[in-house]
Amino acid sequence: MIKATYNELDGPEGLTLRLEAAGHAGYAPAGQDIVCAGASILMQTLVYLLAGESGVESDAWETPEGPCLAVKALPPISQQVENAFEFAKAGFTLLAERYPDHLRYADASSRGEAAVSVTGKGDTNIELDGDNELKSGGGHAGLEHNKTDTSGTLT
Repeated sequence: MIKATYNELDGPEGLTLRLEAAGHAGYAPAGQDIVCAGASILMQTLVYLLAGESGVESDAWETPEGPCLAVKALPPISQQVENAFEFAKAGFTLLAERYPDHLRYADASSRGEAAVSVTGKGDTNIELDGDNELKSGGGHAGLEHNKTDTSGTLT
């Protein structure tokens, strides 16, 4: 499973942007895994687009779960830097939607939302099996019930 997370840290100088992707997708054997290839090319493209931009750092390291690559941009954030991160975030969103058993993406920024949001009428039961992480944006729970637009209980 590849886990990709986008964060924004608001400091005295302004926003710091950070995107990290770690792990193996396990979709196919090494060298044939299109999910790994997609995640890898998104991160490589982000590094390429931001090459030469001031205040941008990238790092790669090995973890027990597999390789990890992170890209961080320090303030002030130019439009070029913001656009590059938006491109990568859109790509990870698409990969996560199409291959949910092999890649999880969370936007844990203040602009992000709850990792899981439940709306509608009636009671809802949600069961998470296996190794699960729910990362949310600022001011949101990982799993939340929108009590302003819906009714019922969440268990």
